[in-house]
Amino acid sequence: MKTSFKAHGKHVLAVVLVMALLLSTMVVAVSAGSVTSATGGSVVASKTVTNGLTYEKTQYTDAKGYNQTAYAMEFNPSAGLMPLAYQKTSGWGVLTSASIEDAQAKGYTVYGGINGEFFSPHQYENGGTLTGRLISNGKIVSDHEGCNEYCIAFDNEGKMSLVKSELKYHFYVEGKEMGSAAIARINKRYNENWGWDPICYFDSSCGSKSDSPSTYPGTEVVVKKLNHGELSVGGILEGEVVSVATNTYGSSFASDEYVLYAWNESSYANQLAALKPGQKVQIYVEEMNDDAREVMTNAVSVSSATYPIVVNGQDNTLNTPNASDIYATRAQRTAIGVKADGTYVFLCVDGRGDNSTNNKGITLKELANLMINAGCVTAINLDGGGSTQMIVGSDAVLSYGRGVGSSILIVGRGGEAYSDTSKQYLNDWMYNANTTTYSSPEQEALVKEAVAYGESVYNNSNSLKSDFVRAMMNIQKAMGVITDIAPKKYISLDASDWSYDSGIMQVKNDGDALVLNNTNNQWPSATQSVDMTVPTNLNLYFDITVNGTTSINLYAKDGTEIKLNQFIAPSNIATDGSGDLIGNGKTFKGSVSVADISASGLDIGSVKIFAVGSSGTGSQVTVRELAFRDPYTGGDVNGNGAVDSSDARAVLRHVTNKNPLSGSPLSAADANGDGVVNTEDVRYMLKKRVGLA
Repeated sequence: MKTSFKAHGKHVLAVVLVMALLLSTMVVAVSAGSVTSATGGSVVASKTVTNGLTYEKTQYTDAKGYNQTAYAMEFNPSAGLMPLAYQKTSGWGVLTSASIEDAQAKGYTVYGGINGEFFSPHQYENGGTLTGRLISNGKIVSDHEGCNEYCIAFDNEGKMSLVKSELKYHFYVEGKEMGSAAIARINKRYNENWGWDPICYFDSSCGSKSDSPSTYPGTEVVVKKLNHGELSVGGILEGEVVSVATNTYGSSFASDEYVLYAWNESSYANQLAALKPGQKVQIYVEEMNDDAREVMTNAVSVSSATYPIVVNGQDNTLNTPNASDIYATRAQRTAIGVKADGTYVFLCVDGRGDNSTNNKGITLKELANLMINAGCVTAINLDGGGSTQMIVGSDAVLSYGRGVGSSILIVGRGGEAYSDTSKQYLNDWMYNANTTTYSSPEQEALVKEAVAYGESVYNNSNSLKSDFVRAMMNIQKAMGVITDIAPKKYISLDASDWSYDSGIMQVKNDGDALVLNNTNNQWPSATQSVDMTVPTNLNLYFDITVNGTTSINLYAKDGTEIKLNQFIAPSNIATDGSGDLIGNGKTFKGSVSVADISASGLDIGSVKIFAVGSSGTGSQVTVRELAFRDPYTGGDVNGNGAVDSSDARAVLRHVTNKNPLSGSPLSAADANGDGVVNTEDVRYMLKKRVGLA
């Protein structure tokens, strides 16, 4: 957390300097007419919508001799405008004009918009469920597990980034995780054709009651959101159970509540039914892709970008996933692009006219070339065909009347985009933090850093509602108001987390160890569902004592079996072809790189430990450690799984500038965790070596 706050502070300072430069020059970079220039056509209608936002309707003849019509809006965020991904009601298709009316009613100042990403028009009777992700003003509106795809993310300066993103929703009850993939749908309805049975999350983004279908009754839990929190990337949404209902659907909730739903046949239905009013629950949203984490955490709004047709100023249509079916099709098109100077181009092209030479529509490649010629360095093909629509001011200049799953609006920086209420909440929590007495200097320092970040957000004129909420939740976490939890990157040694046949095997905790006993000379096993993606930069650490014969296996989500025996003790593997590990009282302790186990990392569904008894005897497996973690932690500078004198020497050479450390080893050198690498860390490491630390 300390690092992130410092990073944000530097980022805010940079933003202030850049904005000061922009304001001092008073230059608004808007390239009006560039789409017209790119087509070589003629402007048939144009207007200045507001200061810095221009609109043009252009007619041109393309290389095939077809007469086409293009509609374009252009603006630069320095004019006080920004894009906002938005939907009136998640899961329900509505016109872009209806989303604009809804946004205006909620306090946004909207100057126009276009239709957004692809969606399912046939999802029950109210088609409009997005096939991807939508985040609006920091709040996650629509998403699902496994949505690992390109997204466009807009930050509080209005800058657009293209990233590959996957979010995972960790659900905790009183601090204990209920399977890291338990929540797998955000404001998306259950459908038996999905082939899985997740927990679905519904909040005010889908209306005032859950969108669970009447054909699939189940357990529904109403939860109150606490401390003005929201479901956001990198955030922890704290909640309290209000009510639990079984064999039901469509439960109502207030604007500060949400519903968790699992249909009756779901493996999670009984777990939800066991919740009690008053229990505290948490949802932590983790960005799984390292390259996208900072962008997604700080994004104001996000939209899936299924077809990135221009990347780094080059045609990307042949590299765009799933584009083959629409590559050469002529149709209406919608696109959003950004130029090198940050200017946005919102573009729609008419199509499928009755006359074979007029408004025939354009192909995906032609759309990419049009955006490149207009000066865009990045461009995304959005939903097209009958979904194509553009609103300019209050006028629908192009619309085919189809309700769409999302829109991208052009909004002013004031009003709800800014939100005085959210700013006041942040101010209140900064006051609470500054007037609270803390039990330890460490927590007080953490809170002060969170407050400093909050002040930088509060005083930054670019900050928006999502920034205020994020800063407020950081302070709450530092104060301990929000339970600071992290996704599971280990295999639990709590016996209650394992399933087994108690008639054959006994599983218990003995101190900090998991002990498995088998006395029946069979092949019983203890299994734990893990459901975590382990990156290749981690190591698997193990500390296991085996009496008899065992096998420790990981199972990937696709069912692939990975026997760890060969990595734990290759010299103790049975020669009978079974691949079992023979211990006879031996202890095996060490680590192995995840990269050695799997070149692409591990996507684990479960771990299973077998304990096999020899004839007339039993087998016992004692597990003191079975964990995935960064090898460069807590003083382990060389990443060998132990903190010893060699690590201390490496830190001493760093401190004396004889051999400076960098990267992960440098992070590990801060052995005592005080944020500074110095001789105190050397002393700490030596004490730890002899058991005094």
